[in-house]
Amino acid sequence: MRFTSNSRLIGVLLALVIISSLIFSGCSSSTSTTSQTTATSTAVQKELKIGSILALNSPAGIQTANWFKLMAKLINDDGGWKIGDDVYHVQMIIYDTQGNLATAKDTLSKAVLSDGCKFIIGSSITGSADVDATITEPNKVIVIEEDLTNQAVNPKYQYMYPSGNFFQNADVYKIYQDQVNKGIKSYVSVKPDNEMGHALDAVFDMAWQLADPNIEKLATVFVPMSTVDFGPISTKIESYGADCVDLIYLGLIPNSVPAVYRGLADVGYKGTILPGLMSQDLLDSVVATVGKEIVEGGEVAGVDIRTWQDDPEQLALIDAYIKEYGKWEDDSAPDAFQTLQHMINGAQSVDTDVIKAYWDKGVPSYKVLSGNYMYFPRPDVGNDRCVMGAIAQRVGLIKDGKLVDSGVRTTLKDQLLFTVMTRGLVDVYKEWWDTHGYPVFPEEEKGLESIHYSDLGIMGKD
Repeated sequence: MRFTSNSRLIGVLLALVIISSLIFSGCSSSTSTTSQTTATSTAVQKELKIGSILALNSPAGIQTANWFKLMAKLINDDGGWKIGDDVYHVQMIIYDTQGNLATAKDTLSKAVLSDGCKFIIGSSITGSADVDATITEPNKVIVIEEDLTNQAVNPKYQYMYPSGNFFQNADVYKIYQDQVNKGIKSYVSVKPDNEMGHALDAVFDMAWQLADPNIEKLATVFVPMSTVDFGPISTKIESYGADCVDLIYLGLIPNSVPAVYRGLADVGYKGTILPGLMSQDLLDSVVATVGKEIVEGGEVAGVDIRTWQDDPEQLALIDAYIKEYGKWEDDSAPDAFQTLQHMINGAQSVDTDVIKAYWDKGVPSYKVLSGNYMYFPRPDVGNDRCVMGAIAQRVGLIKDGKLVDSGVRTTLKDQLLFTVMTRGLVDVYKEWWDTHGYPVFPEEEKGLESIHYSDLGIMGKD
């Protein structure tokens, strides 16, 4: 599961179906590589416990657990983790909830209070950061997890470092741009009938308008979270005759996206469908059911990492995963573990207060397997800490039944500025940047961005 992605939501969607220059105190960034994490040493090793609470009855949960166990094994096999003056043996403890959120809080209590884990990484634990915080915050446990609710960025929480959907939607804008360039003139938006679905519908409408002011939105079809039979909904969607059906984020409803594909195929829909996120395994299943024609031309946030990743350190992780487990699974990655590595290596301490002091003020961007990663503050909620992660995305294209790299790339600058622009936060963030400093993005991404400060009315900063 990508800690992101997408990520982000990504774990839910794919299972359904996842910084400041040190020159000043703002959250600016320049690309940096992973610090040395291992040490071949005969010294007595201390124990570093890292916990992850996952649902091992899902492919995404199993793959995430595999990645985390592999990362710990690689460190231990290389002599341990050299942190400050000490060398640590990593004990990666995986807790299985079997998807039962009712018992997840008890599992979290065991991890923190009984087993002494000071670091919890991975996907959402109980489904509520507010619930998680009742256990993790008083015990100063650093939590690196997905949070789609914005609860974890509440300034009252000091040890939570979530990913989520807040800085993750410029890839949607890039997809819309590409669709408009291919001739799309109208669309129907299909969203879950919940608070997130309604909020994102407005944001994504703005993204369509940015892509083409003349685009015609024919309707939004809000789908109840309890929906099981998607046949009538598919008939309703098709009745609008739109060039494009936008299913992005519908995947929050279990089994919805494959079911809508089947329903639209049954009623003879001939336009383009945007599924949101899609793994190759899920796509294979859809193609086996409805054929290649109806999926052709769809675009997704994310694509098999092997199609574009060229960083030797990250490629070595892919090789190690295949060697360990025999099969590459393209809808998971160890991003949360790699973020923790950067936290601990930068602070050169396992003391969570020391790590927090180091990270909160802003650190350079860094690489994880899924791409360039960066943390930003959230002044829109009064949080000056660099608290929420964002990842640079690659857009995947469905071509001849396969997910391939479309060549469309979303930069970290795109992710940040798209959110600030579309959520009406320019004044809030400009005031923060003017006081604390403007972000510095990875050098390798310069010239690739589609959104600029000047698009926000901020001149002289591009």
